Amino acid sequence: MSASATTEKVIENGSADVPAGAGAVAATGVQAVKKKNKRKKKKKKAKKWFCPYDTMSVEKPTLKAEASSGSEDMEKLGGSVARKIAARSADFAYRIDFEPRIGRHAVATTDLQPGAVVHKEQAYPWIVDTEHAAQVCHVCAKEFALSPAQPVSCGNCKMASYCSKECSQLAADLHAGECAVLQMIDKLGQEANTNVDLLRIALRMMVLKSGVRQPRRSTDATGDVDSKSEDADSSVFFEPSAQDVAEMISHVEEFDAEQTAQLQLAARSLIEALPEKYRSMDADAVVEFMSKVNANCHGITLTSNPNTTIGLGLYPLSALFNSSCFPNCVFVSEGAKLVFRIIRPVQAGEELCASYIGLYQNRNQRRHELKTTKRFTCMCRRCTWRPTSKNELEHFKQDEFLEGVRCMNADDSSCEGFYRRHMFGTVASVSNDVDDESPVKWVCSKCGHEASDGELLAVESKCAHAYQQALQMYESESATAAAKLKAMRQTLALCEKHLHPRHETVYYSYMPIINCCSSVRDYKAKLDYCRRLVAAADLVLPRNFVPMVNYVVGLAMATEEYAASRRLPKSVLARLRQERLDALRRNVEICEVCLGVDHRFTAAARDRLNEPSPF
Repeated sequence: MSASATTEKVIENGSADVPAGAGAVAATGVQAVKKKNKRKKKKKKAKKWFCPYDTMSVEKPTLKAEASSGSEDMEKLGGSVARKIAARSADFAYRIDFEPRIGRHAVATTDLQPGAVVHKEQAYPWIVDTEHAAQVCHVCAKEFALSPAQPVSCGNCKMASYCSKECSQLAADLHAGECAVLQMIDKLGQEANTNVDLLRIALRMMVLKSGVRQPRRSTDATGDVDSKSEDADSSVFFEPSAQDVAEMISHVEEFDAEQTAQLQLAARSLIEALPEKYRSMDADAVVEFMSKVNANCHGITLTSNPNTTIGLGLYPLSALFNSSCFPNCVFVSEGAKLVFRIIRPVQAGEELCASYIGLYQNRNQRRHELKTTKRFTCMCRRCTWRPTSKNELEHFKQDEFLEGVRCMNADDSSCEGFYRRHMFGTVASVSNDVDDESPVKWVCSKCGHEASDGELLAVESKCAHAYQQALQMYESESATAAAKLKAMRQTLALCEKHLHPRHETVYYSYMPIINCCSSVRDYKAKLDYCRRLVAAADLVLPRNFVPMVNYVVGLAMATEEYAASRRLPKSVLARLRQERLDALRRNVEICEVCLGVDHRFTAAARDRLNEPSPF
């Protein structure tokens, strides 16, 4: 699929900036739901108010001390994984460190530039998800649409599929242990109210631990089966073991009684369904493994389309790369391998971080999502307001606009200010950790009018409700494109009346409107909304970020459609040509940095850039 093909619809939901493959598997049948920030009023007097964004100052980055190699420290650093990295320190451009505040994490040992590959890891274990089970090879993750050969599928379980007889033979021992259970996996999931793919990857782990080897064959950046030995990637490649998985953090203690009971039921059902020789784990061990998947799994994406997640796996070393809302790395899939690339200049001593959530959301929402899905409180520089440069300072200040509400001062209806978050406390308390439930008041940036949490929550709830109602119509198959566009525009007008122009609800309203404008062929309006979307995203998201590909290519397409839709002055056409060219150059830059120069997506981006302008 070409890069342009993915932008026919810019977005289908409100999670466009979430890196594909970042989501966790819900432990039970009750799926995780993203919740709006709940502001709680507390009757508490404090001595001092301050605005956290005004108190931010640039901190000087400090080089971390070398990690100790003592056995006790190695356990803190990740046990067997840390020992392997320490033994191969000359191969890697990072080391594993430990700090009580942020736990285990990766630290660069040399300066790194955008596009540099710092890490490749084979998943252990991994599966193709149920939705894509008949579309992707279960050994090498090759898409059947890219293969001329007829897929080989199991006629018994109707689940396992392979791109060739060779892959089918490689998986023979592994599938022999799984096939009988896969035939009843849906029933087991329903009885235990547990995600079927979570059961499938637990089944895979039990069979592997019984002594069966996981086939190691993968696709490369072009989507073809990699003919090279993994030794070619020895400088950055890491292959985990069952012991590495055993030492991963599980957070199993955070499951409530109902969840634990459901998972225990699911674990016992899996064990009972397995032949005796594959029963390598007891029920408690299976539940703990499921918790590890829920907290640590990475999605596996199509090589031809990094926006489509087709499976999930565990990557014990990659799990030590902390999440950050201001990342300097991105991860993409090459088959079942996970590849980490640098997206902005990194200095030796700087922590290496990637993002596991959508970044265009306010701080409390980001923290809530990570606490709910990954079981930790985010302590990244953006969330704790600790910029290390002026550019970071300006970037982090955008956070207050993502939750900004217009002034409601009845005595000054002409005020154009927005409420800003003020909190009780001291600057020190913000630098170390900020309680998301700390008492807050809101003060207008222009007239100084004060508003309560309840007043602002009422406004945001009104706009969010209108957005959800319009989104339901947008997703309806019976509504006309014109009706959908009208509903979304009315919602956007309401949001712009009450919210900051960069508020996240305003931002997410642009995307369905762009698609509606395409449907009704209002290309002038589409171009305007594409420009707004890219401008807003550029202020909040990293410059080199895979989700930005859809936005900049969508902008280039909008210039082409607008130019073709009417007669325009030569001066306007010249500006549109330059805008299109800039967007396509940006697309190539993002693809080369995030995906690599050899990636199928990058090649499509270069081809599109080199095509003559259609106007």
